Amino acid sequence: MTFITPDQLIDTLTITPALPESRSRYVEVNAEDELSPIKHLLESIDPDDLDACAKGALEQVGLGNDTADCIFGNCPEPGEEPFDGVRIRALFGGFPPLGQVVISHEAFDRLMSRYFAVIIPFVKQRYPKIAAEPWWAEFLKDAASIEVRAHR
Repeated sequence: MTFITPDQLIDTLTITPALPESRSRYVEVNAEDELSPIKHLLESIDPDDLDACAKGALEQVGLGNDTADCIFGNCPEPGEEPFDGVRIRALFGGFPPLGQVVISHEAFDRLMSRYFAVIIPFVKQRYPKIAAEPWWAEFLKDAASIEVRAHR
């Protein structure tokens, strides 16, 4: 049985734009200790990958990179039993994961909705060339769909 972190705990996390001198992050997430995998995932998403991130979250097929990833319980890895929720893992380029947390689908949608609400204006302001990319409009539609689903 997989332990799911209470939604209330996920909903208390804050996501803010990174400070200008922070070259390694685009957002800052106040997730510590057992919730640090969430911090690693959200702080490691590159603006160039926002379209894939939103698509993976919207279609519930997962997203990630060498630092962290998330896997939906309805699409477990080969040889793994299905589980309820979304597993977020801190990887740092290796296995086994350095930490993981499982949250509900609903909490994940609210988390990603809050993330997109912060990252979209941040990218428009600091990286206008990215916001002018052909994929940006589709990304905005996917982010808006997650926002709607998060508040049903």
